[in-house]
Amino acid sequence: DSTARDLSGYRSGQSRLHDMNAAFMESADAFMTASQQRGATLVDDFGVMADGLRMLIGAAILASLIAIALVMWGMTRHVVTPLNGLLEHFERIAEGRLERPVRARGQRDVRRLFEALDGMRQRLAANVGEVRASSQTIHRDTQRIAEDSQALASRTERQAAALEETAASMAQLTATVGRNAEHAERAVTLAATA
Repeated sequence: DSTARDLSGYRSGQSRLHDMNAAFMESADAFMTASQQRGATLVDDFGVMADGLRMLIGAAILASLIAIALVMWGMTRHVVTPLNGLLEHFERIAEGRLERPVRARGQRDVRRLFEALDGMRQRLAANVGEVRASSQTIHRDTQRIAEDSQALASRTERQAAALEETAASMAQLTATVGRNAEHAERAVTLAATA
């Protein structure tokens, strides 16, 4: 009887162990299924978040490129182009072409630079004008002095010629006076002997 009870107890324990094992396996399967579903949900959520981050990074890069393009356009329009125009004005001034006014372009400092350049161009043009006027006056006065010098030289030559004629006449007069004196002495000598 004890063997039958042991066998019955063994079978009863085996049956409970089997039930516990089945319950454990069901619980483990349920846990695995829930974990896989939760993992799939997390992977899906991460994929959505990654896609959102990619779009956000792409939008940030696009916005940065647009900002860089706008800055480059602004720099070109407001700084580089006016400075190139400024260089053209400097080249014209260096060539001596001062008649064309400098049109102020750009903003703030660049505009002030253009205005200062035009002020310099105006003062330089005025100075060049004064130098030209002075040069013309000096040229005119130099021509007048040259003409007066020629006239003086011509008068001096005429006076020298007149002095030579006068000297020649004086020499003739002296010779004539000398001959007259000789004739007078002879006449006195002849009159004294007669």
